[in-house]
Amino acid sequence: ISGGIKGTGGPGFGYKARFYSKKITDMPLFVNSFSTFNKFDVIYDFGNMKLLGLEGEISVQVSDNLKWTGKLNMEDYKPSVEKESFYKPQLRISSNFGYTYNKKLSFNASVAIQDDSKAKLYTSDPLVGGLYPSIPDLSKETVVTVKGFVDLGIGADYRINNKFSVFAKANNILNTNYSRFLYYQNNGFNIFGGLSYSF
Repeated sequence: ISGGIKGTGGPGFGYKARFYSKKITDMPLFVNSFSTFNKFDVIYDFGNMKLLGLEGEISVQVSDNLKWTGKLNMEDYKPSVEKESFYKPQLRISSNFGYTYNKKLSFNASVAIQDDSKAKLYTSDPLVGGLYPSIPDLSKETVVTVKGFVDLGIGADYRINNKFSVFAKANNILNTNYSRFLYYQNNGFNIFGGLSYSF
């Protein structure tokens, strides 16, 4: 079941929103591998997982040179068997600004916000008779929280001619240590750039 609206509220202003309700049979979920934590295994929430969601987007063309867009995603999962919908944050927000200074130079800025999510870890089953390697005890699991984050970025593009342009971008300006997935820590503040060629 889904429904939504889409329209404009005047020159340069657009919006759209959608609500949806789903039942997902045997929903696949990622969990960290028991033997190698920085790899993943797939498990299934056997039965019907219920999902309620809302997504919205606003676009504002402030002027010929300045544009802003914002997106919102809210999702509420109700697992059938599992305790949580692992690595499925309930809230995600993104926003982008674009400013064209002239025909050659433009700037952009972005922000990404993500709510906490959950991850599952297994406890080792006691070794029996020197059995190796150890195996997970599926009856003993730990649910941990993967903290949400805010990531800010800025960038610039310079068009040298019709063929060549250069760009530079700075990410994670707040220099926060965060992980989208458990044991997958994102880079801190970083800058990269490059040269692009158009055929």
